[in-house]
Amino acid sequence: MCTLLLDISSLKNAKKSFYRAFNSIFGKVGRIAYENVVIELLKAKCLPSLYYGLEACPINKSQIKSLDFLLNNAFRKIFLTKSYDIASECILFFRCSVSDAIYARKLQSTEIGLCKRFVTNTVDELATVHECIRVMTTCISS
Repeated sequence: MCTLLLDISSLKNAKKSFYRAFNSIFGKVGRIAYENVVIELLKAKCLPSLYYGLEACPINKSQIKSLDFLLNNAFRKIFLTKSYDIASECILFFRCSVSDAIYARKLQSTEIGLCKRFVTNTVDELATVHECIRVMTTCISS
């Protein structure tokens, strides 16, 4: 179980990793490449460092808003705008929403857990059926 202290420090590390990755990419290709190329690089290299492990800990609304603000800052820098609303629309357009990503990751980890449970139950049931068939064939043979 994640404690509040662990959650806050892991969030701080995630933000730091995101900024480090984003500034590295943006410093090299920021004004040279098209915006959609920079965003695809952001999605591939920066967002995973931001989202890593977030599905394991409970996250409250203020922490999600903090991550939204972080991503909004990056989009404002990419699109050369000071408008929070424009950057928010761009985030939605390019499907980079923090809350959607966290929800999808939690859903995916839940689905994996459910699949593992079904596999375990199915293996147990197959073993039981196999044992019944073995006993029946032994009784018929005798």
